[in-house]
Amino acid sequence: MEAFSQLQIAQELGYLTQVQIDVIRPQFIEVAKMLSGLKNYFDSKQISPQPYNP
Repeated sequence: MEAFSQLQIAQELGYLTQVQIDVIRPQFIEVAKMLSGLKNYFDSKQISPQPYNP
């Protein structure tokens, strides 16, 4: 989870406390599970996500 690594770096630099990381961690895990499920869906359907063009 690259984004979580960024949070750890932010903590090391003093931008976040361990308490803040502990609050955010479950949300990161949940989003990671959802993204993994979405990727697995696309892989099973052999569908490539299309870029968003408003």
